[in-house]
Order: sequence, then structure tokens, then C-alpha cells
Amino acid sequence: MVGPAVQGVQLDWSATSPRLSDSSVFGFYSRLAPPDDTAVVYLSKLLTTTWGYRRLLIAYERGDYGQPLFDKSVQQLAIDIQTEVVQLPQKPTEADKPAMRAQLEAATMRQMRIGVLLAVEATTIEVFAEEQFNSTLLGPGYLWAGVPDLYTAGIRAVSGDLHRRWFGSVFLGPVWQGSAARTAAFEAFVKTLGPDDFAASPLLRDVLGCDSASTVNLGKSRVAPDASCWWGGLDMFNTPSAIVDQYTFWAFDAVSLVHYTVNRLAAAGVDVAAIGGSELLQAIRDTRFEGLTGSVALDENGDRIPSSFSLSFVLADGSVSGGVGTFFPETTTVSWHSEPIYSDGTSSRPPDVFPDCDAGSFRDYRSSQCALCPAGKHAPFAGSTSCLNCSRGEWSSTFGASRCDLCSPGYAQRRPGQTACSSC
Repeated sequence: MVGPAVQGVQLDWSATSPRLSDSSVFGFYSRLAPPDDTAVVYLSKLLTTTWGYRRLLIAYERGDYGQPLFDKSVQQLAIDIQTEVVQLPQKPTEADKPAMRAQLEAATMRQMRIGVLLAVEATTIEVFAEEQFNSTLLGPGYLWAGVPDLYTAGIRAVSGDLHRRWFGSVFLGPVWQGSAARTAAFEAFVKTLGPDDFAASPLLRDVLGCDSASTVNLGKSRVAPDASCWWGGLDMFNTPSAIVDQYTFWAFDAVSLVHYTVNRLAAAGVDVAAIGGSELLQAIRDTRFEGLTGSVALDENGDRIPSSFSLSFVLADGSVSGGVGTFFPETTTVSWHSEPIYSDGTSSRPPDVFPDCDAGSFRDYRSSQCALCPAGKHAPFAGSTSCLNCSRGEWSSTFGASRCDLCSPGYAQRRPGQTACSSC
């Protein structure tokens, strides 16, 4: 890293890799986005402390990225939490898919209904989105939870059809966009900008992400900017449904953090031009303010201290609805902004385990309901996940049998799973 070598302070607004929290390597680095392992800690608290789940399937990719995330999530779980761990290859290939399917099938057959996925590879996403798992084994009454960065990185590489199969899943991430009032204030600020502002401030041009002509057009003439700029070609002022690129808010707060820090130092009589990198770094980490992305504060490693996280849901058409709710780590509470819709099409969270089915029935994973055993089969115990064939010499002609009948004298049955016996 160049930062420690020249004592140059580095301030990032988008990176979330846990490795960047290592101050022994990245000592002069700070960032506005909380690292993914912090998000995983609060994801674990959301599922267990807030929502009360006691059975979790945790699937993660091995390696420098997935292993730390898994370790952090497990550290947060209480001793009475039952977990089913599925360890996945770090860089899975097509040849790894059969083994991955077998692992997932074994876990879901044990009725692990709430899944935590810590993965980024497209091959992993493809397997977990296959219909045989999300429809047949898991059924509609399941919930996959994860970190948005991991989810979106993998899902971009697969088709929209696979995307739709994640319907009802919830993802926890930073609150990318501030409140409506903050957003409106930011948009109003952009509209006031003119050519002189950009000529005087190259930094302002950089944070807004467009060249001066495009941005001035956006603010003054209400013309959509070039697609190559930070705004992504969206005319957010002429189109009510359009939104600002999510990272623009973070970039703006990063520049604001430097601005507030320098002003505070100057007001205290510090010669800002002569300040060293270490002093500036500490001053930045001591600065607190309310930004477009919420309360801005950094810890001793330069990581953002999150005041809240956004809950996003995958909708039936495969799109992601961001900001459905806000999770507050300090109180472990959720504030809903709109009604969440889970994978069964209702607003009721799925249970982590379904009640046992009675003898003579089994758990149908397609519907997440109990179903009667068909003729020729039986389920002798409550809680069965499948029905057994009647043995040779036995038969059952009714649905919902808890036992099979022996063939009467003078009758026989040489094949299993039959509905009648034949005369000798």
C-alpha cells in the first residue's frame, strides 16, 4: 500500500473487503462503507436475536474471503443455535456442482429452512438457485439471507430466470441512500451548481463523477448526463422513478468528511498545510457528522461504525427492492418502511422448522405442507419426510396409511409398493 510509505491518507467510499481492516498493512486507509464481516455480524444478530431463529443452514466458500465471514457469523451465535454447515469450494467449477448439490440436499432434507449464504462465485449462486432446491427441496416456506455485495456480485453473472428463484430472500447491507429529506437536499444542492463551481473545484467534479458540462447540464438545463458518468445516465430530476447512483452518496460523504475535518482543524488554529499524515488520519477518525448515508463515524481501524443497515428483498419478478426496512444494530430492532413479502407470497416470516406431520403423511417440500402417503406406501412415524413402500407380502389401497396390511391367506405379493395382493 502506498499510504504507509508516504503517510498519505486514503479514504475509500465503496470497498467492503474484510482484509482492508488490517491496520498493520493498511494503516493509512479508511472507508465509508462497513466491511462485509461487520454486515455478517449484524446479519447473525438479525436472524437470531431479532427474529428468534434457532436453526440455521450456513453455506460459505472457503478461502481468504468466505472463511473470515463464516468465523464472524459463528462467533455471534448463541450456544443454543443449531447450525448445519455447508462448506463450498473457494473457486467452484462445473465439476464441483454434483457434490455441492448433494451437500445442500442433505441439509434441506433435515428441514433446515433458514439459510445464510456467504458466497460470491457465480457457480455457487447457480447451484443455490436451481429449481430442485428452491422449489422442490426448500419449498416456498424458506428464507435465504446474505450480504448484498456477495449476492449481487454472483447474480450479475447468471440469468434473470435464476434471479427470480431467489424470490422472498432478504439481504442486509449498508443504507446506501439517506433519508428522503437528505436526498432532496442533495438534489437541490446539485441543481444550484454552475460552471464556476466546477472550475474552482476539481474535487467536486470527481465526487459527482461527470465532467463539468454533463453535470452542469444535469443541474441547470435538466438534461440527462452521459451514461459514462457516476449518475449512470439517469435523469433523476425529470424522471421521478430514477435514482442517483448509490455510491454518489458515499463519495459525497467521503469528501464531506475531509471538509469537516479540515475546517475543524483550521478553527482550532492548526496549520492545515503543515499537518502530517498521521495527525490528519487521527483527525479524520475523530470527526463525527450526519451525512447523506447516516451518521458518519470511523473506528480505530478506519472502518465505518454502522448506525443502521438496509433490508432488501428479492421480488417475484427477480428485481431487488431496497430499503424495505432498516435494522438498527444498537437495539437489534427493525423498522419496516413497506410490507415485506416472503417466498410464500405472504408477509409472515417462515419458521425455522415446520411442525411434524402425523403418521401416514410426509412433508411435501414443494408446498411446505403435510401430504398423505399414496396407496402402496406408508409412514409409520410422525415427522416423516418421505413415505416407505409396502414390503413384499404387504399392500395398502388407501391414502394416508401408517402401516401396510399383510396379504390374506391364499394371496401373495412379490413386489414392494403394491396396492393389492394376487391370488396364489
